[in-house]
Amino acid sequence: MKRMILIHTFALIFVQLTSAQCPQYDLAPPKLRNVVVKGVAARNANSTMFTYSYSLSNGATSTGCINGIDIDISMPRNSLEMSNAGLTDYPRYIDRSPLRFDTTVHVVAVGIPTLPSMNGLTSVWFVNFTLDGTVGWFRSIPEYRLQPGSEVQGLIITSHGLPTIRRFVVTPSYNPKPRTEITPKNEDSLYLNAPRTTEEEDSAQTAVLESIRVRGWTIGPTALPVDFDAPVWLDTLISYKHQALALGWIDNQGVANSLDQKLDNAKSQLQKGDTTAAKNTLRALVNEVEAQNGKHLTSEAFALLKYNAEYLISKLQ
Repeated sequence: MKRMILIHTFALIFVQLTSAQCPQYDLAPPKLRNVVVKGVAARNANSTMFTYSYSLSNGATSTGCINGIDIDISMPRNSLEMSNAGLTDYPRYIDRSPLRFDTTVHVVAVGIPTLPSMNGLTSVWFVNFTLDGTVGWFRSIPEYRLQPGSEVQGLIITSHGLPTIRRFVVTPSYNPKPRTEITPKNEDSLYLNAPRTTEEEDSAQTAVLESIRVRGWTIGPTALPVDFDAPVWLDTLISYKHQALALGWIDNQGVANSLDQKLDNAKSQLQKGDTTAAKNTLRALVNEVEAQNGKHLTSEAFALLKYNAEYLISKLQ
C-alpha cells in the first residue's frame, strides 16, 4: 500500500512539474527565443506526391511555451486546380470546417496522414485549416504544449504541389490570469456567472498576442501556374536561389556562385532556343544540389532547387 501511495504521489508531482512550465494562466506575456522550424520535402517514389515534414523547437531560454504553428498553404492566383488523389487525413482531430463555411478561401490540396506524438502519447496535437489560408498544429492542454528546450517532430502534410517558400507563424501560449481565482468554494458560481471581457480587453489581448508571435520562412507546397512558361519558371528558380542564400539556407558564397553560373548559363541557352544544352546544364545543377545537401545547403534549399529544376527539365522539349 505504501508503495502504491509513493508511486501515486510521484506521478502527481511529475504532472505538476510538467504543467508548471506551461501554466493555465500567464501573469506576463511570454517571450519565445531561438525558435527553430525545420522543413524537409521528399518526393514519394514513382509518384508526383511530396511529403513535407516539419519539426518545431522552443529555445531553452524562452519564458513561455508554444501553443501551435501555422504554415501558409494559400493557393496562388492563376493556378491550376490540384489533384487530391492519394491524399488522406488522420481519422480524428483535423478540422477543415472553415474551408467549407467560406468557399472563397482556396488552399493547396494537402493531406494530414498522421499526427505528432509527445511524452509517449500519439495524436496529442490537433490540426485546423483557417480562413487565412493556413494549416496549423496546436494543443491547448498545458502538459502537451511545447516547453522551453523541447522539440516536436512529425508535423506532416502530403501534397502534389512543388516546394515553394512559405511563411510560418508560431504562437506562444498566452492566457492572462483571470480576475477571480477559482477555488472549490466558488467554482460552481464562476462557471454559472463567468466574467465577460469587453471588446477593448479582447482587442488588447489580441494585440499582445500578435506582438509575441514568432514569424519566419520555411518550405511548403504550391500549385502549378495555369500557363507554363519555361523562362519564367527559370526566373523563379533563380529567385529561389537568391532567397535561399539570404535566408541562410545556403551558407557558402562559393557554392552560391557556382549555382548562379549554372542558372545564368541555362537562361542564356534557353534564350538561344538550345533546350538540349539548357537541360544538361540544369541536370548539372541538380547534381551539385544533391552533392551539397546537408553540407552547404539546408533541406529547404535542397528541396526548392532540386524539385523545381527537375520539373523544368521535364517540361523542356
